[in-house]
Amino acid sequence: MVFAEAETPFIIELFEVNGHRCCEPMDMSLFQRRNEMPKEEKRMCYLVRGKFGRDTDDDGVIDTRWVPLADLVEQLDDQDELDELLAEYETGLHKCMLAQRAELRV
Repeated sequence: MVFAEAETPFIIELFEVNGHRCCEPMDMSLFQRRNEMPKEEKRMCYLVRGKFGRDTDDDGVIDTRWVPLADLVEQLDDQDELDELLAEYETGLHKCMLAQRAELRV
């Protein structure tokens, strides 16, 4: 089973978090892109590798997709695991950013 790119499948299982963003530039107007984004318009979205399906009855397929935080919270049963994976990603991101900046400044 292959999902159309426009389709937003249900996340059945989360394996890892690989990135994040707070907006979708493709959905923004030129005015929005060139001006500061109001804090209340920011919506966290994560690039995650997981198992996706049409609903909980679907065996699903493994894929990497952008998923809004609201969907992760709403659709995943194990909120503790979600918190752990997000914390692991955030900690790793911070360490990676520090290391790469230090390496680039040498």
